[in-house]
Amino acid sequence: MATTKYEEHRLWLPPHRLRRYQTTKIFFAIIVGAIFVLWLFIQWSNLPIRLLSILLLIITIWTTTISIMRDARRCRNRQIEINPDALVLAGPTGRIRIKLTDIAVAQWKDETHQTTGLWLYDQQHRLLAHLDQNLLADESEARSFLGWARGQIHLPFQVMWPSRCPQPHNHIQNLTDERHRTS
Repeated sequence: MATTKYEEHRLWLPPHRLRRYQTTKIFFAIIVGAIFVLWLFIQWSNLPIRLLSILLLIITIWTTTISIMRDARRCRNRQIEINPDALVLAGPTGRIRIKLTDIAVAQWKDETHQTTGLWLYDQQHRLLAHLDQNLLADESEARSFLGWARGQIHLPFQVMWPSRCPQPHNHIQNLTDERHRTS
């Protein structure tokens, strides 16, 4: 894995960037918390607003703490490195090196907790690697990772994303047509 500052540009989330990311989370949580505390003191005589302010402050502290703990646990001994010819995945059990030319397709899946992640396949549709939630937390992070990786090097494979939107229906048009026919 890349260890020097010069080599860290090849890492998806190097330690200094993770610290900066977590510091930013804490900074914005403090700002939001300060707004709720200010709101609490301004509306001190209004009991429902006071309780709402306290509740929102607790929720802010809770979600920020959980998010930081999840990030720290997720990144412990795990890293993705992009080289000009390979993708290197490091985890607690070891390292996997996948040649970029071997990857034919990447597919994001999120049907169950076990299947969530970016799946990398070769030309024969054999599984090369599964970048699970410990490496990429969700679809938006996977999209960010692939955008970052494409900024580093050329990725010679296509990515399949799940379709979130149902196919468009013309039921509104059909209702309009029926009204015109009956009038």
